[in-house]
Amino acid sequence: MAWIKLWRFHFVPLSLSAGLVGMTAPGAGATAASVVIGLIICVFGYGIGVVINDWFDRHADAVNAPDRPFVTGKVNPHVALGVTVGLSVLIWVLAFVVAPPLAVWSAVAVGGHLVYTGTKAIPVVGNVVNGIDLALFTVIGAAAVRPDAGWLDLPAATVTQTVLIAAVLSGFCLVGYFKDIEGDTVTGYRTLPVAIGPYRAAWVAPLFPAAA
Repeated sequence: MAWIKLWRFHFVPLSLSAGLVGMTAPGAGATAASVVIGLIICVFGYGIGVVINDWFDRHADAVNAPDRPFVTGKVNPHVALGVTVGLSVLIWVLAFVVAPPLAVWSAVAVGGHLVYTGTKAIPVVGNVVNGIDLALFTVIGAAAVRPDAGWLDLPAATVTQTVLIAAVLSGFCLVGYFKDIEGDTVTGYRTLPVAIGPYRAAWVAPLFPAAA
């Protein structure tokens, strides 16, 4: 149960739905294997990002989320990171075998997780980076049904869908920061609610879905 809580499987619909949107792209050599691997990435991709983020944020989570497995000690952070890296490599190898573009975009998404950990402390930038990173599952879905296409050969509709989803999920991430104000303040994360206060930040949050 601690591992299930760690991976936040209740948020799988975010990454999975984004991936399914991407899979509406015109196919180019789609196979059952490429689609299945794409779905696996969309199911586990969010959890991989969460473990990476929680590993870097475990000190802040001691204040923000004292019930999380890393903080309570129910899951060893270093063991979890090792398992996550191992699972990521396994999925990437499978993706590379069945659909190279899928492997490329999966690697970009993992890189996006790392970029997010480095930008979370910057007002607005952090939540926008996270929104873009989550929206990459749309591109991953498109790559799953287009294994014969170049990794940059994306339909215009997929690009539009990715931008729209990125805008919405940037707002989603910003809303999540409101519950972490105390811990983020202590650890020096200048998220928007910390930087300008929750009242002013509350006026900014609705702009993202409105823009979409």
